[in-house]
Amino acid sequence: MIPQFLFLFCFGLCVGQTDISGDGPLPKPSLSAWPSSVVPAGSNVTLKCKSPIPGVSIVLRKKGFVLCSILLNMTEMTVDFHLTEIQHGDSGPYACEYSNKASPDATSQPSDDLLLLVTGPLPKPSLSAWPSSVVPPGSNVTLKCKSPIPGVSFVLRKKGCVLDPMLPYYVVERKAVFYLTDIQHSNSGHYTCEYSNKASPNVTSQPSDDLLLLVTGALSQPSL
Repeated sequence: MIPQFLFLFCFGLCVGQTDISGDGPLPKPSLSAWPSSVVPAGSNVTLKCKSPIPGVSIVLRKKGFVLCSILLNMTEMTVDFHLTEIQHGDSGPYACEYSNKASPDATSQPSDDLLLLVTGPLPKPSLSAWPSSVVPPGSNVTLKCKSPIPGVSFVLRKKGCVLDPMLPYYVVERKAVFYLTDIQHSNSGHYTCEYSNKASPNVTSQPSDDLLLLVTGALSQPSL
């Protein structure tokens, strides 16, 4: 699959991520997953949306965004959405809804959410230092931890120990930015980062490769 995006075989009209009202007088459809809603990474999954009436246009959503739309013929009531080679970024809540061709502006209530969980070890992030991993005492250094998937929480470690959880950082897209200010020789050492998926908070990624931070310059003279 294209990283971070579902590859859907839509035997019908695929549409962009536009928003449509999910309220209306039509009864809601049902959504199920085959072979399961909990699958290992790299699997293929079929999401089956069943309408209570035939000949409708059915839409599949993830977290409220439209992924695909399929128009059924006059006798069909069920449509299959084929998700191939899914990865951890494809985890999340899915729902479907439909509109009647006789009243295309009237959209059904959405189905109950179906939570798709992709299991298996999470790929490791990458860790980099800016402006450099070799700096003089008193410098400020930014450590950037980049995850291969979005919507995760990050942890920064030094020699295997989690740093102060209050260490300020912010997230830009899939990257956590940690600030180390006025660093001294004691800050030298091996750093790694890891992340956990918010859909599966107890599953932690592999750690990044070590980043060696070196604080240069002579050590201060001890007193006797």
